[in-house]
Amino acid sequence: MKVVALSLFLALIPIALLVAFWLSTPTVWPPTDWTVDNLFGSIILLTLSGIFVLSAGLEVRAAGGMKNLLAAQRAHSSPVVVEGKPVLGALVETGMVEDVQYFESPVGGINKCIVLFRPDGSDSARLLTFFDNVKEQLPVGKRVQIAYRPEGAALQLLTRSYV
Repeated sequence: MKVVALSLFLALIPIALLVAFWLSTPTVWPPTDWTVDNLFGSIILLTLSGIFVLSAGLEVRAAGGMKNLLAAQRAHSSPVVVEGKPVLGALVETGMVEDVQYFESPVGGINKCIVLFRPDGSDSARLLTFFDNVKEQLPVGKRVQIAYRPEGAALQLLTRSYV
């Protein structure tokens, strides 16, 4: 919902600039005093606005419609309990680990592990990027239940259990 609202807000900015531009032109209609710069400036602003509206529309479509998007916003997840402590924002999934690749970063960087994970009931696998090396914790071909939390650009593995 935040992405849709932000996209629609950002779509209004070029429209507002375009209206201000048109109102500051001496003769608004017919556009006899317009130059090629005015024409292309208007086209660029309308294109920017259209891209943001398209982004909002695709987000609504991906959620299955506005009704589903609003329903997903209202659904609250309960905190995941890790080592006896509740962790907000954590996700729990069960599925099959199809592939694990470990990447060492240069000095000063954070090592990452990319896991190809197929959740139960899904036809397609997803790429999950974890901090540090989780290769030994998530063996390929095993069915696992994992709890993880998003932290910036990657995920932090909280718990895993073999099922």
